[in-house]
Amino acid sequence: MLSRFARILLACTATAPILLTYSFMIWLEKKSALEIISPLVIAILLVVICICILKFASINIQTTPIKVVGISSADREVLNFVIAYLLPLVTTSLDEINYSLFTFVFVFMTFIILITNTYSTNPLLSIAGYHFYQVTTIGQISYLLITKKVLINVDQVTQVVKLTEYIALEV
Repeated sequence: MLSRFARILLACTATAPILLTYSFMIWLEKKSALEIISPLVIAILLVVICICILKFASINIQTTPIKVVGISSADREVLNFVIAYLLPLVTTSLDEINYSLFTFVFVFMTFIILITNTYSTNPLLSIAGYHFYQVTTIGQISYLLITKKVLINVDQVTQVVKLTEYIALEV
């Protein structure tokens, strides 16, 4: 499994789309290019970090055989996340962006994802070609499975690396 530090980074990457929304809000306010680009660069960096964590894990964490008996797509959750990330654009006055509130929301969401094992789909990873599935093993344990494959059969998954107690990466 991943170290505590890597888990924190993984949780941060799930909140990267917030930075895209934030950057767009700054652009709407006609702020400086540096203020607009900074959140974009951080979001891209977080996605790159996430992909590196996944690649590192697939190479360095011991693989575990898995017998999947149930599988369902979790990609549909991407839409829920996108709506949640874009909702502030509809409900927020663009007179002034509250940087302190933004920072609090970013840190709070990262913390909640980290402590509740609710890491779900990351829309930016979806753009990078990853898919998310809810899988159930023969022992009736459910995992969020991250893979580059489009899965249509439970026999397609035979080996995983466990990133956390409830998140696995198909290898």
